[in-house]
Amino acid sequence: MSKKLKIFISFVANFLCIQGMNFLNNLAELFVYKEDSPLIFSSGQFLLLFIVFLTIYNLIYKHKTAVSLYIVAFSLFFYYKSSGIYLWILVMTTALSYYFGKRLSEAKTETKRKLWLILGVVLPLLDLAYYKYTNFLIFNFSQIIGENFAFHEIFLPIGISFYTFQSLSYIIDVYRKNVEPAKNILDFAFYLTFFPQLVAGPIVKANLFLPQLEKTPEVNMNQAYTGLWMIILGLFKKAVIADYIAQYNDLIFAAPQNYNGFENLMAVYGYALQIFCDFSGYSDMAIGIGKIMGYDLGVNFLSPYKSVNVTEFWRRWHISLSSWLREYLYIPLGGNREVSAFSVYSVPVILILISALNCSLPYTLTLTLIAILGIMAYKTKKNFLVISTLVIATVFTVAVFFESIFLSITMAVCIIVWIISIAKPETSKMIKTDINLLLTMLIGGLWHGASWKFVFWGGVHGIALGIDKLFKKILPENNKIVTFVSWLLTFNFVVFLWMFFRANDIENEGIIFSAFEVPFVMLNQIFNDFDITFFKHFWDARALWIVLTAFGFICHAIPEKTAGKIQDIFIKSNIIVKILVLLIVIQLVIQFQNETVQPFIYFQF
Repeated sequence: MSKKLKIFISFVANFLCIQGMNFLNNLAELFVYKEDSPLIFSSGQFLLLFIVFLTIYNLIYKHKTAVSLYIVAFSLFFYYKSSGIYLWILVMTTALSYYFGKRLSEAKTETKRKLWLILGVVLPLLDLAYYKYTNFLIFNFSQIIGENFAFHEIFLPIGISFYTFQSLSYIIDVYRKNVEPAKNILDFAFYLTFFPQLVAGPIVKANLFLPQLEKTPEVNMNQAYTGLWMIILGLFKKAVIADYIAQYNDLIFAAPQNYNGFENLMAVYGYALQIFCDFSGYSDMAIGIGKIMGYDLGVNFLSPYKSVNVTEFWRRWHISLSSWLREYLYIPLGGNREVSAFSVYSVPVILILISALNCSLPYTLTLTLIAILGIMAYKTKKNFLVISTLVIATVFTVAVFFESIFLSITMAVCIIVWIISIAKPETSKMIKTDINLLLTMLIGGLWHGASWKFVFWGGVHGIALGIDKLFKKILPENNKIVTFVSWLLTFNFVVFLWMFFRANDIENEGIIFSAFEVPFVMLNQIFNDFDITFFKHFWDARALWIVLTAFGFICHAIPEKTAGKIQDIFIKSNIIVKILVLLIVIQLVIQFQNETVQPFIYFQF
């Protein structure tokens, strides 16, 4: 063998060795969790993984046990890449919820059934409460007693709110006998950990999903192309529109006082589009992936900004959460029929909590006594007790005004509502409905995040739902002017509240604003420093932002029938056209992407 040949062979061997080591390192990296770069649908890494996953899936999907094991294993790997070691919480929740559901279904007496129901509901909620609300409770306890307790360093596992609610719905439905319990733990693990909807929904009910596991999934080209279309739409909404316009929105929300009214207004409307494209984009991709695999995850968004009232908005926005809150919270509280004991006692408890956080101890103790009198008056219906409570509560409302305007106004509203219910008994049913709506939305707001800004956001939506029911009885139907004005008010109301949803505590150049103050700083800039002529300068600096934002809202306004026709055209188009559309969107994602991965907004919930 010649010397040159030996050198060449040595070179090739070294090259292959180096490439092999690089491949093994890259392969090893694939199985390493990185907190700063979770595995998300819009990443190139997931796209490659999903292609490999789908290739194997198509070979085994007709074999029930094999496909269940395969999907559960991939789902757990997917979650590990999102939350690392906190995978054990998901595994524990899966095992316990399956066990409790099984024992509940086998219990012979109502007492035992309720025992397993309580365990199946309380334990997952305690788990959620620890990881999500511990520091929130510490903060509020510190505020009440005037101490400064240290916060705990607690990592919030991605998707814990979603899979906890999904496990609760399963346990409750098994108790209500609305669904048969999962036949084995593999089926239940499939249901709870199914990776498309695992970390950010939709929250899928067991009676929709478990029956699908009893038969071979129907994988056909029409359904696969529908899924592909939804993935393309979701990818475009999330990785192109939402991620790009977020850059400007984040800039303004970080220091709104440094920008004029026009710039603040653009950020407010921009965030409304951003959160819609971000969240609905994820849902579209999740539902699309499910469809490609032959599974139906339902519908989660229906053009919510077309809503002409707040009630309609919540029937179009995050539909799986709205239906969950209605079925497992609003109706058990009494719905539109009655007010439960929980609802009765919640109102004074909320008032006392507001007082404890905002007022001195004497005011809180006084309000506690008033609350006790109020409950006694409500239960006994004795006129003397009712009148005495109303008089004392009114005096307290006036006295507390300079201590806490918010508490004073809240008390005044409660007193007025109580007087109305006494003077006009026919309004009692409407008031009970409004109380149940308010409590449902307060809890819904708290589900979104461990912060009073989310509670406020949910509470105002709850009040708006009650007002909406009142105006439905007054406003004429099928009136175009009324419909347009109603849409305009609803849209801007929702946009206004998104400011509280988005705002964080900020400190800029020595100026500190709380999350509650930021929206009002922005409104102050909008109303006191607004100049429409600034649009020309804004266009010069942010032309692409304007184009993408306008394009996003225009697409959102497309009628459902037209959107359906566009989808049908894509489904019926040539395979080359489909590939070209996909490649164009992928290229746009590459062109618009940031240096860092942009997690989905709802990952934090």
